[in-house]
Parts: sequence; C-alpha cells; structure tokens
Amino acid sequence: MHIFLDPGHGGNDPGAIGDGGIKESVIALQVAQNIKEILSKAAEVHLTRQTDVALGAGVSADLKNRVQLAEHAGGSG
Repeated sequence: MHIFLDPGHGGNDPGAIGDGGIKESVIALQVAQNIKEILSKAAEVHLTRQTDVALGAGVSADLKNRVQLAEHAGGSG
C-alpha cells in the first residue's frame, strides 16, 4: 500500500505565520514527517517535500507538481 502525504506550502509560500513567527509550512512538514514515521510500519509512505522548499516557481506550478508527484507514486485523490 502507498500513502502520499503533502505537507503543503514551503519555500516562498510559508502559509500562515503565527505568534512568534512560526510558519505553517514548518508545522505542516513536522506533522507529515511524524505521520510518515508512524504509518511506515504498515505502508510505503511518500512526502511531496522533505525540506522547506517550493515545488514550482509559482502557486499554480507548485500545485501541479504536487499532483504529478502523487500520481507518479501511485496516489489517488
């Protein structure tokens, strides 16, 4: 079984910025990495990103690339 997680945001799109300057992109990545660790015991888990990077030059390209990664890994929406 393949599970595909998309932490969202990253790179030039930090998402929401909370108190103390914490970025949504950082929290989303940490949560996805924790979930991956748990689910990896029962399935093959893929993330769209491993670090704080954008997957495209703009929002449209970023979203398109996220979908392509998921489709390539056998994910479905």
